[in-house]
Amino acid sequence: MDETPVPNSEFTFISPREQYFPFPYNYMEYILKNPFSPQGLEKLYQTCKYFYSKYQILIFLNETHYNGEKYLLQRNPVNRKPKVIDAKLWFCDSLTIHQLSHFRLEKIYRCSITALTILETTLTLNEFNFLVNENRIKSFDFSGSSAEYPDGKNVPIDEILKKVPNIYRFWYSNAKEIFDVEILRKLNEVQLNTKLEFCSLWLWSVDYSFDPLLLCRFVEKNAKRASCFQFTVKGRENGEVAKSLKEPVDNLLKTWKNGTIFVKIFLR
Repeated sequence: MDETPVPNSEFTFISPREQYFPFPYNYMEYILKNPFSPQGLEKLYQTCKYFYSKYQILIFLNETHYNGEKYLLQRNPVNRKPKVIDAKLWFCDSLTIHQLSHFRLEKIYRCSITALTILETTLTLNEFNFLVNENRIKSFDFSGSSAEYPDGKNVPIDEILKKVPNIYRFWYSNAKEIFDVEILRKLNEVQLNTKLEFCSLWLWSVDYSFDPLLLCRFVEKNAKRASCFQFTVKGRENGEVAKSLKEPVDNLLKTWKNGTIFVKIFLR
């Protein structure tokens, strides 16, 4: 009987070599489907191609751009589609979602990210919750984007901010947001776990009830010792809104005693 071992080159992901483990199969399956970390799963894949053939996840450990169909690696800026159609994607470090395609987020396995940028995209509330679910976000840019409830109504800024309580950088530009006194009150009720180093709020639509003192109170409550806040005022009445902000902002800067703070007002 020929006992010549079959070379590894004879096996593929489609037809892998039969494996024999010292542990029960269901135990090995649990380890594979419940990885503790992306680095641990990557080491498991490197140990034996059998594991990847059974549970295919592409791991992104660096900054990545994604539109639901293609991904772009920041270190190697080429748009690519995953070669394995059924593979799931595990994003780590930093993720930018830009103009999300009709495939949406269905291919994403997990988001273990610390920086999230959403550009020119409307998400459902469930999609947004999925992206921030692991509660690791420290830098969050929401630019030209919005999140919607199931009935199509806009998820307001205070609800968005509650879901990323560990951020130190916050950029928010949502043309559907109406800044009125009620939104500003709720914004001041949000409890962050950190202080903000940088915050940029775009005031696309300002209601007649807008209270500049409440906006300054938000700055006073959440500013770090050395921080920068920017308010960009849009619309026909932007001059009046900016004028109403000037005196409260000047008073805030004069009375601020906790380090250095910069507050800028822009008209667009």
